[in-house]
Amino acid sequence: MKDFNPKITYIVNPAYDLKEDINRVIITNSNAIEFNLYQTNDSVQTGMSWLIHPIYAYFFSFFDGKYNLQDTVKNISITLDMDETELFNMIKPYIENSDTVNFHYKNFYFVIPKNFLIPNQNNKNRNFDRKLFLKMSNFDDLDLQSWRLNKPNEFLFVVTNKCVTDCNYCYANKDHIVKNRLPFDRLKEIIEEAKMLKMRAIDISGGELFLYKDWYDLLKTLINNGFYPYISTKVPINKQTIDKIKDLGIKDIQISLDVLENDKIQKILNVNQTYLDKMKKTIALLYEAKITVKVKSVISNVNCNYNDYVSLINYLIQYENISNIAIAPGEPSLYKTNDFCTSYNEFVDLKKQLQEFKFTLPKDRQIISIQDVSTKPSANKELREKEFENRSLCSGNTTNFVLLPDGKVTICEQLYWHPKFIIGDLNKQSIMDMWTSSKAKDLFHLSQRKIPQESPCRACKSFKNCREKLGVCWKMVVFGYGHKNIYYPDPRCPQASPVFNEKMFL
Repeated sequence: MKDFNPKITYIVNPAYDLKEDINRVIITNSNAIEFNLYQTNDSVQTGMSWLIHPIYAYFFSFFDGKYNLQDTVKNISITLDMDETELFNMIKPYIENSDTVNFHYKNFYFVIPKNFLIPNQNNKNRNFDRKLFLKMSNFDDLDLQSWRLNKPNEFLFVVTNKCVTDCNYCYANKDHIVKNRLPFDRLKEIIEEAKMLKMRAIDISGGELFLYKDWYDLLKTLINNGFYPYISTKVPINKQTIDKIKDLGIKDIQISLDVLENDKIQKILNVNQTYLDKMKKTIALLYEAKITVKVKSVISNVNCNYNDYVSLINYLIQYENISNIAIAPGEPSLYKTNDFCTSYNEFVDLKKQLQEFKFTLPKDRQIISIQDVSTKPSANKELREKEFENRSLCSGNTTNFVLLPDGKVTICEQLYWHPKFIIGDLNKQSIMDMWTSSKAKDLFHLSQRKIPQESPCRACKSFKNCREKLGVCWKMVVFGYGHKNIYYPDPRCPQASPVFNEKMFL
């Protein structure tokens, strides 16, 4: 085991937070400002809300950046009446740990994320509610089993479903006409409630942020309440808009650019012939403003071409403010014909070529990342079971929710106004009234008796464990079996029936 200098001051990684969740504690990512400062490459775990026993939260709260390791151990030893050598050995696994650390305590299983305790190089102090953690450890109703949070940790606000483009790979429901938009005054109240609940983040999505008439006031309100909004746009923006963004203290933005050929970009985005030049101008203006830019590029059958991407990458890396070029396959959408999709083999070939090209670039400009595609479940039963067991958590209605432009609340950005997934209305409810409502809880704690006989879920012995832990991807269920068959299993499940829609995977 690695040796550590007892004179070094270690601190709970500021990219993580120990957060009270009414009758338990969770480890989660910190707010966006802290997270962005301390998250580099894959140095920290992301997208997690993991339960931890409050006594361990109390224990870790001593690592607040005020004392070196030796003095911290001494303070814990005096407080808990424990041997210092024993304590030091307990702490070692969590110091600069390169991977997660698993442990059991009182018959419960817990996980600590990687790089949990790190040297306090920035002389930062952390303020944990140590007394509350100690008090909670003695709660009679301490809950260390339920995966659904008692208080939501974040939400996504879909500002509008309008765009300046009509991308052939778009996953948005643009057909829905929003008649009554959520009043901005009410939105401000919701943001203030989120702050009161100590929610980690409020993200914004669309449609297009810059087509929302109150976009500037929205960003200002978020920032004033401690939320750092991440802007993503396909709109060519002018200097005046960029100056307003910069004045708010926003230092980074994501833009989308799929190809540099005019005829191809018109075909992909359904835009006019001036669009590409305007986007190039936007990139130049962002460079002049010294705003960090992340670029997202989506692969379709129009631009699944090595030469197109070499041209695009070489153009982008000349701008030093561009920090990342994320390339992603356009995947099937609930709202498009999906004739744009490239084949899986074409995508894999292009990915391999681009990964090789990446390493021909100067080291400081190897800023390309290529997202994997959602592949078909394995035909091998044992392998399929393993894949399904290791699926990602569905965070919808578990840790977060989606606020639609009219104030309705859904569980997933891609399901929009599907009536079965609307769990509330923040025009009429508070966040907590919505989150604790029977609609929200009943969808999470789904009754197996309500499942139709034709669904394999009806007789599944793993139903509760499956649905109330990692959950199912509801979007995949709808895509695979249709809007009326939402109680079918996740198509990746080993017990799932053959999907009705074969176009759901590349």
